[in-house]
Amino acid sequence: MRNALVCLINAQRTQRGLPALTTNQALTTAAQQHSAAAVQLKWWGPGKDSHRNPQTGSTPESRIKAAGYCPNPRSWAVAEITYTGWAARGPRRPRSTGG
Repeated sequence: MRNALVCLINAQRTQRGLPALTTNQALTTAAQQHSAAAVQLKWWGPGKDSHRNPQTGSTPESRIKAAGYCPNPRSWAVAEITYTGWAARGPRRPRSTGG
C-alpha cells in the first residue's frame, strides 16, 4: 500500500512539474514504529490526535529529528499523513496504475 501511495503522489507531482518524492528508510522505520505504537496503545480514532503519541509525547517533528533526517535544519516544514477512518466494508485501498 505504501508503494501505491507514493506512486499516486508522484503522479500528481509529475503533472504539476514537480520532482518525484523518494523514500527514506530512517523515516519509514520511524513511521512504522509510530503506527505500531498506535495499534498497541489504541489511541487512534475519531476525535483523537493521531500525530502525537499520548504516552511518549512524540510528534512528527520529534520523530523526524530522532531519525536523524534533518539534524541541523535552517528552514523546513513538517507534514504527516494519517488516516483514522474506515470504510463500511473495511479499510480503503489506494489504486495505482504505476509505481
